[in-house]
Amino acid sequence: MSQVNVKLTSAELAGLWTQYMNDSMAAAFLSHCLQNCKDKEIKPVIEFAYDLSRSHLKDIREFLKKDGYPIPIGFTKNDVYLDAPLYSQIY
Repeated sequence: MSQVNVKLTSAELAGLWTQYMNDSMAAAFLSHCLQNCKDKEIKPVIEFAYDLSRSHLKDIREFLKKDGYPIPIGFTKNDVYLDAPLYSQIY
């Protein structure tokens, strides 16, 4: 049986692009939270969420590269001021 390579549909491409933007924003936000988190109980949850977002970004880049699509820029470290104070540690 021969293998057929089917390119991403426009809906799939839009979904991946949107998810990339969402995960890049989440990773940027969570990097700030990790830098400023003082609560030892919540920090592992933030680390898990950060790692998950980074993993999604890697997977999406691979999907897009495989079909020859450009990689979105998304949010980067340049979009986050890590030393900005949080309103409250309750958040």
